[in-house]
Amino acid sequence: MTKHKFYTKITEASAAARKLGFKTVSEYKAGYKQDPKLPSHPDDYYGGFKGFPAFLCTEKEERYPTYAEARTATRKLGFQTITEYSLGYKQDPRLPSDPSYYYDDFKGFPAFLGTEKEAKYPTCAEASRAARKLGFKIRTEYSAGYKQDPRLPANPERLYDGFDGFRAFLGIEKDDKYLTYAEAKIAARKLGLNSFAKYKAGYKQDPRLPSDPAKYYDDCEGFRDFMGTTKLAKYPTCAEASAAARKLEFKTVSEYKAGYKQNPRLPCDPGQYYGDFEGFRDFLGTKKEAKYPTYTEASAASRKLGFKTVAEYRAGHKQDPKLPSKPDKCYENFEGFRTFLGTTRSNKYSTCAEASAAARKIGFKTLSEYLAGYKQDPKLPSSPSQRYADYKGIAEFLGITKITKYSTCAKASAAACKLGLKSILEYQAGYKQDPRLPGAPDLYYDDFEGYPLFLGTQKEAKYSIYSEASAAARKLGFKSKTEYVAGYKQDSRLPSEPLKFYENVKSWVDFLLPKEFNNLKDVKL
Repeated sequence: MTKHKFYTKITEASAAARKLGFKTVSEYKAGYKQDPKLPSHPDDYYGGFKGFPAFLCTEKEERYPTYAEARTATRKLGFQTITEYSLGYKQDPRLPSDPSYYYDDFKGFPAFLGTEKEAKYPTCAEASRAARKLGFKIRTEYSAGYKQDPRLPANPERLYDGFDGFRAFLGIEKDDKYLTYAEAKIAARKLGLNSFAKYKAGYKQDPRLPSDPAKYYDDCEGFRDFMGTTKLAKYPTCAEASAAARKLEFKTVSEYKAGYKQNPRLPCDPGQYYGDFEGFRDFLGTKKEAKYPTYTEASAASRKLGFKTVAEYRAGHKQDPKLPSKPDKCYENFEGFRTFLGTTRSNKYSTCAEASAAARKIGFKTLSEYLAGYKQDPKLPSSPSQRYADYKGIAEFLGITKITKYSTCAKASAAACKLGLKSILEYQAGYKQDPRLPGAPDLYYDDFEGYPLFLGTQKEAKYSIYSEASAAARKLGFKSKTEYVAGYKQDSRLPSEPLKFYENVKSWVDFLLPKEFNNLKDVKL
């Protein structure tokens, strides 16, 4: 069988799809074969796929033709973050929902919004002068207020090699307290102040002892170390530590880091301490409940709550934690809030039985035939499965004899391998040779793990370590996200979306750029 070479770039495929005049997912599915270079599932084929509305460019209003014009309009609206843009871009109907997809010369949201961060002070001396100018006297004051100067770092002790403690950094004059942590520690132990409460009540017995040694001495390692009391062992299991952390009601990583010392048996970094640690959301009990997997379920739940407008939905969707805040972004087949909330006045058949009778009268025998021809009767819906709660499948809807499909993914996989189908394209073209094979096994079987495994063509596993993937990407010379998306398949072990695949990837810059630069070409992104 001749294999088609699909468009390598999503922008090329998008242009071709628009040229054919497709306006909806259904039209695309029914007609994409007019161009053999268009894949049947562009959402699976292209890593940067942002949804069919963006792919087919079916946004209603005319958008700004250039990146510069859109950037100027955006800055006038005063957005400071991506979230603010996503919530408010509709204030200007000419702004696209996703400018990174819409403009080829998009340079990132900081540049687009005009919120580029200033570089930090290059030397410790310059940072020290700026910090002293702001009048900070102790480390806690610095941590609370350093953002007054965007060029000051959060942790100067990590950024500057010449950092010599916060006292020197902030220019704090010496007082009559013990000069070193070690001297103060010895004096405190002599007084027998072996608990935090006792120390607070009695440290004034020695006027050279500070009220809070942890704040006064940069090298203080905690009150237990200061008083020489025995440290308690950490919780032996992740489950016990998790229960203790939840009892303290921490909700975020930041809250945990700031307060875990309230219980000396809690480790600073449970991720390194416990082998079965599965992330802070699970550890702190703040893991969000999964959203409804399908548009139909979410729509039914919303209607049950009685929302009639977008405003009502936005204000009340949290009554059901499985409802997403933005269903229009979450579900590709979203057809507008009126339809989603059931407030659309429709001229479609009011019952599934009426629609079924009309479809059978026309003589549709397959879902493809229905999608290609349902408009012959304007009262037939494009998706009866979404419109009718009692819909029981296309076979019953069209009155055709349903052949039982393979009951398990393993059996279907064996049958597909027996037919010698090696790719998604070959499968789509040849699965009907066996009527028990489903057209979309990825949707039919819950344990479907990808076509390569299903067809027995499993490729090499992806790089398991972020550093290996980063090195491989750099070796191929990628300098931007666009270049990576277009060419990562040159190395079959590179994932399509490294920022999602690896937990410790901070940004595309971190993933693609070398740690040290030899010349200006290395800096270009």
